[in-house]
Amino acid sequence: MRELHDGLPTWTETKRLLLRSKPALRCTVYGLGKPHPAVVRHDGDGTWLVEDGQAKSESTLSWALSAAEPARFARLAHADGTVVSRVEELARPCLVVRVEGLRRPDGPAFVLTVDAATGVIVRMERDADPAPIIVMTELEIGTPSP
Repeated sequence: MRELHDGLPTWTETKRLLLRSKPALRCTVYGLGKPHPAVVRHDGDGTWLVEDGQAKSESTLSWALSAAEPARFARLAHADGTVVSRVEELARPCLVVRVEGLRRPDGPAFVLTVDAATGVIVRMERDADPAPIIVMTELEIGTPSP
């Protein structure tokens, strides 16, 4: 991860980026305690497919889908955050954001690394514990491959 220093967007601008519709994409996501990575595909028109080689269910793989489509975090619109820095992840410019109230109002703060172009979460960790909860290892933007 390479840190980049220049003007940072506001939390409001970053939250809009997280909440907006996502382009066609394909990504591979690893989750803490999950036995298999998940592959998430989006056609850019609202259809999502997520699978981990074992399951193809949005409900059992919601952790991976939430990384690709952060609007699935029910409290994101009400969360408060601070953009901390710019970094490069997966050879893409990203924003590092500290967010409070993401899962519940009195819950732990999280640090998200967010793709600056798409609003996809490429890394998520608890603020008090830098071990990653979610890590994206591939992100392809455009027509998702099968």
